[in-house]
Amino acid sequence: MRKVFSLFSPFYMLLLACAAAHAQPAPQQTEHCRRAAGRYIHPSPDKKHLTVEQENEYEYRGMKTYLAVCGDSDDDFTRRIKQAVAGYEAAAHAAAQAAAPAPKPPPAPCDDSVRKELYGRFRESYKGDAEQKLVAYKAAKEYVCRCADYDDITLYLSNWMHNYASPHDFYPNGIAAAEAFAREEAQRPRCRCDEMREQLVKSFREQTRYERARAQQNHENAKKFLDICGDNRRPIDRYLGEWLTKYDKSVREFEEKQQKGEAPAKGPTKEQ
Repeated sequence: MRKVFSLFSPFYMLLLACAAAHAQPAPQQTEHCRRAAGRYIHPSPDKKHLTVEQENEYEYRGMKTYLAVCGDSDDDFTRRIKQAVAGYEAAAHAAAQAAAPAPKPPPAPCDDSVRKELYGRFRESYKGDAEQKLVAYKAAKEYVCRCADYDDITLYLSNWMHNYASPHDFYPNGIAAAEAFAREEAQRPRCRCDEMREQLVKSFREQTRYERARAQQNHENAKKFLDICGDNRRPIDRYLGEWLTKYDKSVREFEEKQQKGEAPAKGPTKEQ
């Protein structure tokens, strides 16, 4: 990996930063773009705590931010930044394609003793210092992976984890986000949320148009599922969120019309 991203060494990026801040700009470069280059293109101030790959990603994000401001410019400096960004994205894409995903282990078992031990570990640490909260986060994450269900404890732990560390990291574009998600998916175990997602999708597929009771149950389960396991990096979770929004809107409109005496006797269906 170090060889793949060698173009983005900190020394190379430092030269770019110096060129942006001190070198004579090309005639076409504006003062606004020179300021943007000095602001966004530089090594990470926390580089001693980063791996080579993390440092490269930090610098790449800076270049992407610069291009968001000055990408329409055609000066020499901006063209070099465009070439560097294109090289980084091509190398990252090639590395992601070459990495074969590891097989997932089977679902981890869960019983009352597991629930009690993991939740107890969480309760002992979640109000402590930073180190204790990290212990609590790991216990909560394992609990949700092994024991997730449509219950208050799972919902509470999921919300707590989201507040502790959002699972939706910032990535400069859709390609980088998809590649990062693919790497994470290849390494994590199969969890209860995967089973719950599959069961919910199956229920949606089996639901017929006129099964109002099942549609309502699917609606309730989808809301609970997204609260507990929702991950917007997954297309199916995004679809469920959009479906819920449309369903809730149709219900509100139906109830408003019903109050005015305008609604038919039949309520909104899944297709609506």
